Amino acid sequence: MRIPHEDPQDPQRLRARLLNNLKALIFRSHRDVGSLELALYKDGDKRKLLELDLSDFDVLGSEAQRCDFTHFVKNFSRPSEGLDFESTLASVQLPDISQARDRKLHQEVIDLLTKLRRPFGVEKIVSLTVWDNPFHPMSDLVIAESVRLYQIEELNWCKLDLDLDVLKNRATSLRKLCLYSSGNWGILYHWLSPEGLASTEHFRNGDRASDAHLTRLEHLAERTRRIYGRSGSRSIKFVVTVDLPHRLESSTIPVENEGSSDRFFRSFSTIHKTLDSPQTQNLSRSCQPANRIKIAIIDNGVDKWQTTISENIKKGISYMSKTHGHTLPWFTASHAHGTHMASLIRKVSPICDLYIYRVNSHRGDINAENVIKAIKDASREKVDIVNLSLTFDKNPPGLEDAINAAATREKDKALFFCATSDEPHHSGKVYPAHSPNTISVSAANRGGRRRMESKGDVDLLVLGENMAVEGPTYFTKPQGVASGSSVATALASGIASVLLVCAMRVCAKEGGDWEEFKRRDKMLMLFKEMQPDEKHKYIDPALLFQRKLQQNGEAWWHIFNPQRYP
Repeated sequence: MRIPHEDPQDPQRLRARLLNNLKALIFRSHRDVGSLELALYKDGDKRKLLELDLSDFDVLGSEAQRCDFTHFVKNFSRPSEGLDFESTLASVQLPDISQARDRKLHQEVIDLLTKLRRPFGVEKIVSLTVWDNPFHPMSDLVIAESVRLYQIEELNWCKLDLDLDVLKNRATSLRKLCLYSSGNWGILYHWLSPEGLASTEHFRNGDRASDAHLTRLEHLAERTRRIYGRSGSRSIKFVVTVDLPHRLESSTIPVENEGSSDRFFRSFSTIHKTLDSPQTQNLSRSCQPANRIKIAIIDNGVDKWQTTISENIKKGISYMSKTHGHTLPWFTASHAHGTHMASLIRKVSPICDLYIYRVNSHRGDINAENVIKAIKDASREKVDIVNLSLTFDKNPPGLEDAINAAATREKDKALFFCATSDEPHHSGKVYPAHSPNTISVSAANRGGRRRMESKGDVDLLVLGENMAVEGPTYFTKPQGVASGSSVATALASGIASVLLVCAMRVCAKEGGDWEEFKRRDKMLMLFKEMQPDEKHKYIDPALLFQRKLQQNGEAWWHIFNPQRYP
């Protein structure tokens, strides 16, 4: 029996190969899911999942977990319809199990990765993030096999002292690798040696290229030694991020198991001390005695007796009336949302005055007329910033006009920071975030990527995942964590407040009008100083407040000179 010879020019095979190559190019060029969807699908196409974020199952150290990861993996099977993955996923983030302690979740992780392959048909994962259990970490062999199986290009597996000898022969697809060290210099020296990173395929571009990378790695190690020696503490954990083969960076984690929330807020510690100095406190502000930035919080009310924010609250108004005609107080709420927003703003910007405008009680009863009234009243108070962590699916009549009037007037204009929708099924515009004179904000996860629920077509991407918040004192559990674009918007408002105080300080000394930065375009230019690169809109405050502004005094004038920006 004669077997037909396979035609290498078979049109169907050529088309399939061309489509696969095109898809690989698209995933290499675009990491934002919104951009990927535009590139991969046309109108009417059935859209598949392009990422998997399982941070809902983060283990927070408590036995009583809201979501059970073991139960999820056990039932993780392909339904008849409604859950389809692309063969290539832009990113997978497994649950944070760094606080799981005695709980071993090895098999769950293995089973999940196995099920993604079959029955869901995932062949490749571009970026994989795992926060491992430091007491019972995954074996290096399993990590290496995962990289090989899914042709992973970016690996951020938070396990201390990863064995490169096991990884490098199975990780030919890697382009970016994060390495976490316990401070064991034997491991560090191996990473830096010719048998370590320099021996991987990605560095085999000739001896000259290898020498150049080793020189940069040695410089990185020296910086780490200086940090380690100055701390005098053995509890410090180091993170060495190696972007293969183009860029080398380093960062430190001062406290083991420290959360991303703590690291974010610590970015402002130095600038808080600077702005609290007598030099700054004595600044004049348009003939007013104080230099505190006024921030309006238009939300569902704020607990006036929450000690972390009580001294910052200067005024409150409620527009929320019940059917019997009584107006609900602005200082009480059945939901903690408004208090959470105020506590986040206060953490970032302690020297601010808060003006509270209650327009609703919960998510479903936001009245557009109340929001318009609040904006007009806030404008009359000459607030500098308006925080709107709320959305409308349609643009209510009069809302855009109220915002434009407050944002564009000649004197005492206000900046508007507005949240986007966190509904995964909602793909359209939301308001007021998409109004022309607002700054739209979406939430990022701890890796600086857009959260699965958040929108990508925004002005700013700010960390908005598991952020520590304070709720009303009359709640059973007043402290907790919050996530979402509302959280990111409040943090952006707080950052803008700090930026305005910095501009006020510089302009008082060097000349210029600091209120120029209350223009939307100029404020966004200041936020660009905190972007790790121009391709992404993710904001890292440490880049500005812990690095650029600590270099020298000239950096202040260079950044906060209003004439620098058109």
